[in-house]
Amino acid sequence: SSATAELDDITTLLKSAASDPSVLQDEESTVIIATAIASALANFLIKEEGSIKVKDSPEHAGLDSLVAMELRNWIRQRFGVDTTVMTIVQSTSIMSLGDYIRTALVKRS
Repeated sequence: SSATAELDDITTLLKSAASDPSVLQDEESTVIIATAIASALANFLIKEEGSIKVKDSPEHAGLDSLVAMELRNWIRQRFGVDTTVMTIVQSTSIMSLGDYIRTALVKRS
């Protein structure tokens, strides 16, 4: 499934970044992260795969505080990045949330 492919993309990205942090400077890494978030969000909201776009805001996608907490936990598990529910809810788009996570990964590496 595409969800499995996205998890593979994240795993590959994080492995690449571990050996070469400059990988995270690439805009493509934001796209990979944001796409995975959109997919996870669709999953949490029981929406069709691909129905949530990276340009959508999480709020517009139907995110509520409960789902924001689930997403926050998922982000911590997948990326080892701590974020707040407010950061997630107030993101202007899933792409900007992806960029927030990418930036946190860059700072950590």
